Amino acid sequence: MKSTPEDPTPERVREVRTAVELHRRAMELRGEGKLDEALDRANQALQILEAACGPVHPDVANVVMSRGDVHQDAARYDEAERDYERAVAIMDQVSGSPTLDRLRVQSLGRLAGIHRVRGRYEAAERLFERAVRDAEHSLGPMDLDLANLLNDLAVLRKSQGRFAAMAPLYLRALAINRRAFGTDDPHLATLYHNLGGLEHSRGRFKRGEVFARKAVELRERALGAGHPAVAADQVALAALLDAQKKYDEAEALYRKALGVFERSLGPQHYEVAATLNNLAAIAHARGRTGEAIALYRRALEIKELRLGPEHPETAVTLNNLAMSLMAEGHDERALKAFERALRILEATVGPDHPRTVVCRRNHRRLVQKNESPRT
Repeated sequence: MKSTPEDPTPERVREVRTAVELHRRAMELRGEGKLDEALDRANQALQILEAACGPVHPDVANVVMSRGDVHQDAARYDEAERDYERAVAIMDQVSGSPTLDRLRVQSLGRLAGIHRVRGRYEAAERLFERAVRDAEHSLGPMDLDLANLLNDLAVLRKSQGRFAAMAPLYLRALAINRRAFGTDDPHLATLYHNLGGLEHSRGRFKRGEVFARKAVELRERALGAGHPAVAADQVALAALLDAQKKYDEAEALYRKALGVFERSLGPQHYEVAATLNNLAAIAHARGRTGEAIALYRRALEIKELRLGPEHPETAVTLNNLAMSLMAEGHDERALKAFERALRILEATVGPDHPRTVVCRRNHRRLVQKNESPRT
């Protein structure tokens, strides 16, 4: 049976106000990239709220969810997932106001997001679709939290290789945000970033570059040049430039972003691995295959640590490493890397996913090369 939170006593009000201030400061510190301090404040707020309100209370769920965000920023995915699961479990037991409906939708979206990051695409899909339905029903068709969920579901569709399903979701989210903020507000940066990614997946790189540059412009205006969110936008722009063989600008952007990620997030964060992978791809394209191998290996080490050895993103870097190994003539090592990547992809995203198809084609090329009679 669902319950409604009890009316607070004056003493509880004072305690909750202290917790609210600690929670507010935790979110500020997270925005500044001071994750350890943010975690400390969130834990203090949580301790007060659990004592004042009990373990099953929406204020507890809110702080637990924020703590999960800090853990996710720090790539502590086990801890983030536990926090998001707890937040969902709490919100499934309370009801009574639009504020609680919003918190429930947000908690579902966070849990879906961590499943996506960890490569559990079917679980993520179920949760995102449930969250979208709940948001449409309880928050309305033009709500900003619904727009965020539509954006996140589109990102999942990209991971699933379902590119045709992405555009309607992004465009619907963009319409909601433009209605709320206009066309030139930093709140739209994430959508412009993702629309650039959509055009990249469609092979329309020049059109995607326009969206990606807009994302960098808006986010940099709001957060400053050294912020990791700006660096993430620069990486997305660099990928579109790379695809157009604008290697000098792309490589400069990757190296700039890599420095930001290493300073703000640490040398073993997922964003570092993703950027190293992209830098390696440019090194390979420019004929520096020995450098590419070293960069891919470093990226692979971080992905295995942060995502696990059986994650589809780990397989992507394995495939790329194999291509560089093959170019250097290390066919035996390349074959082992291709085989491992193919096994991971077939088990996680399926045999028909675009990444699996590409990896299988690369593997076949190497096998056929070694089967060909030598003259």
